[in-house]
Amino acid sequence: MARQREFDEDEVLDAVMRAFWRGGYEATSLTDLMAATGLSKGSIYKAFGDKHQLFMHAIGRYMDEFTQLSRDSIASGDTPIASLQNWQKAMLNHADQDEEACKGCLAMNTTLELGPHDEAVRERLASHREHILSMMNAKVDEAQQAGELRQDIAGADITMLLGLVYLGLNVAVVDAIDKPTGEHLIDLVFGLLKPPVDEA
Repeated sequence: MARQREFDEDEVLDAVMRAFWRGGYEATSLTDLMAATGLSKGSIYKAFGDKHQLFMHAIGRYMDEFTQLSRDSIASGDTPIASLQNWQKAMLNHADQDEEACKGCLAMNTTLELGPHDEAVRERLASHREHILSMMNAKVDEAQQAGELRQDIAGADITMLLGLVYLGLNVAVVDAIDKPTGEHLIDLVFGLLKPPVDEA
């Protein structure tokens, strides 16, 4: 009869996720992961496989949480444009976590570190990115139809622009700007994307 695991898998994956978020994939050693989880090397390998497999579990957990946060925030506004602004600010807050020095976006950090040479990671992150952009694009379409966003720019282009704003803020919030400045820039971008008064 298989022995029941003596740890909470979700708690372990949260600890692993934060360890990789703080240090990156290459710089985070198995010793670091053992310290973060309190598990032995054998227990980690038995439960999750090698370091790369463990990382795939952790990044999957991160993307699941990120997707749920995106889904909740993008549906939280009274209007479509308010929902999009809520999403941007929720993502900024997510990237500016002080707890355990988890800064920026783990998915984006991973794209930069492993994307160029790790096909499994690249494909997983690409699928995640397309899903998030699809949610955003649907809300952008709603905002354009409601007259809240300018009509002379394609919805897909606005979606991509908002995605790039998010990526830029994720980098800047690590050490270049504070959260209030980031929120001000988000408001500025949306102000520029609103239709001129005579077209609204």
